Amino acid sequence: MRFVGIDPGYRGAWVVLDDSGRTVSGGAMPVLGSPSRPKGYDAAQIGEVARRVVAEAGSGGLRVVCEAPAHVRVKGGLHAHATACLFLCAGLWQGAFGALGVEVAFVAATTWQKALLTGVPGADTKARAKWLAGGGGRVEVSEGWADAWCVARWSTRGTRGTR
Repeated sequence: MRFVGIDPGYRGAWVVLDDSGRTVSGGAMPVLGSPSRPKGYDAAQIGEVARRVVAEAGSGGLRVVCEAPAHVRVKGGLHAHATACLFLCAGLWQGAFGALGVEVAFVAATTWQKALLTGVPGADTKARAKWLAGGGGRVEVSEGWADAWCVARWSTRGTRGTR
């Protein structure tokens, strides 16, 4: 069984864990342009990643979970462009895996954070996720990688989306 966690967004990532919780593969969010100045999401690369993940899982089973996009709030209201980008990214992953017959489930950030970060030292959820995904602070990981890893780890606890 393989578990895929996706943190949508330009600074997001995707991570695949095996049934023992070891990281099998992963990467930064496929974007057009440079990662520091993205011009959009690379839908073709997202599709290729999905195809590769499904092929590597074979008949062993696959569960894909994406962090549910949330409205991005800024001083004075919602940031419409950032919110639209998050929903677009999640939809690209959902479409890529859906075309291959794999359902994508969604989990709210607060849900996986409550399940995984309880007992992890600190108050900042991003720092706590980075600590957990980095093996208790042994390895430095990006926020996107940490969130994707945590979503994949949370998905091992049981969600819909098993093929």
